[in-house]
Amino acid sequence: MKDAFEVAERIKQIRSRRGLSQVELGERVGLSQRSISSYECGFCRVPTTILLKIAEVLKVSLKAFSPNGETETPVKEPPLRRRILRRLKLIESLPRRDQQVVLRLIDNTITAAGNGRRAA
Repeated sequence: MKDAFEVAERIKQIRSRRGLSQVELGERVGLSQRSISSYECGFCRVPTTILLKIAEVLKVSLKAFSPNGETETPVKEPPLRRRILRRLKLIESLPRRDQQVVLRLIDNTITAAGNGRRAA
């Protein structure tokens, strides 16, 4: 049982370091905030399938949750994703008005391509 609590604590630590709330992690994994809380408190043992999803969202290997205290091993981002993330960070540094213009352009392009829905 001790191992389950250590895994739970590691999930909480890594999630916090990534700047995600329980709600945000839950949304990305497809679970409720209550489920994430139950896992992080050690009330419920985390099923392997859920742990794999959490690892993917947090961009770590399963070893990062090891009760042996192994260090986090970042999962390497695919090149396209890194390029997009780098551009998004640059957009964040723009003045708010310019950010809105860029985001509208992105939304309109996605809508015109028919590959998504307009973001709020």
